[in-house]
Amino acid sequence: MINTANDAVLRNEAEYRRLIAGLKDLAGRIQRVGKAPADYSLLVHTDSQLMVGQVTRGWQVKAANVRPLVDEAKGLVQAFGRCDLVKVPRDEIVRVLGH
Repeated sequence: MINTANDAVLRNEAEYRRLIAGLKDLAGRIQRVGKAPADYSLLVHTDSQLMVGQVTRGWQVKAANVRPLVDEAKGLVQAFGRCDLVKVPRDEIVRVLGH
């Protein structure tokens, strides 16, 4: 039996972990060259409308295991001068990244 609600939570958790890792990596690279993340603007494409809503629009976070990840992502986003998360179609992500 497949538990689709649990699968969705795991997917959401994985998406947040990828976002957090990417933001940390980028902030670290910027800092290593003596600059501040606050001096940079980012545009993040995602196929997750839920992530866009939770990080940028104050949507409710129902999954307890995802809540700390959302909070961490919000904090990292705020470290940059501007960070826009934009929902794009899944097929666009696949076309660009190949998966």
